[in-house]
Amino acid sequence: MSSASDREPAESSLLAMQSVAVRFADHPPVLEDLDFAVGHGQFVSLVGPSGCGKTTILRLIAHLAEPTAGRVVVQDAPRTAFVFQEPNLLPWRNVVDNIRLPLELLRIPGRDQRPAVDESLRMIGLRRSDHGKYPRMLSGGMRMRVSLARALVTRPHILLLDEPFAALDDMLRQQLNEELLRIWQAQQWTALFVTHNVAESVFLSQRVLVMSAHPGQIVAEVPIPFPYPRAPDLRGDPEFARLAARISQQLRGGPV
Repeated sequence: MSSASDREPAESSLLAMQSVAVRFADHPPVLEDLDFAVGHGQFVSLVGPSGCGKTTILRLIAHLAEPTAGRVVVQDAPRTAFVFQEPNLLPWRNVVDNIRLPLELLRIPGRDQRPAVDESLRMIGLRRSDHGKYPRMLSGGMRMRVSLARALVTRPHILLLDEPFAALDDMLRQQLNEELLRIWQAQQWTALFVTHNVAESVFLSQRVLVMSAHPGQIVAEVPIPFPYPRAPDLRGDPEFARLAARISQQLRGGPV
């Protein structure tokens, strides 16, 4: 586990959980005494057993849920976007119209929407011939690209990602990991990424937060030392394997 000096100080962070708990009547607590902070422009992953509250953490940050105890501190009222495990595209809207939806909800004038949509399309690399297609006409990977573009179209300060690539095959997942890092380096939003895939968390992140089960707490914070940009062959590096094994061991309840 990292020492306290390795962690992001709460006072200098963009977002922080301070002794957060989420409880429901007649049920064990979902989260208990949760403390961590994430700084501006950082990429941090959350890993942990199913049901340990990882998605609940994202919902708290997005103000889709409220803690029972403690504080969720988000500085400077940043724009926040959410990428879900399912693309959740509107089937009656084509690619362009799905991506423009957040701008419509923000009442951005139509004349100002197209440049932002075009920038998002460029970032995710969809061909112009795909722009008019409807979700049923897209592969799973393309639908997830559109979902990501829809999240990025408002130029968020915080991007919350809830296992967005879990349903994809491993080759496509690795490709989208690499593209996600490219976009993050270009735009420098703060990322909090939930995953069950330990190798994915090591490849993407500057820090990996390991959670316990029932109630969810941070039991380890593992710094990832590799510089960016990260090449695909990093996955074959012995140090990469050592860090992945260390995190996996902690998930099984052993020491890091």
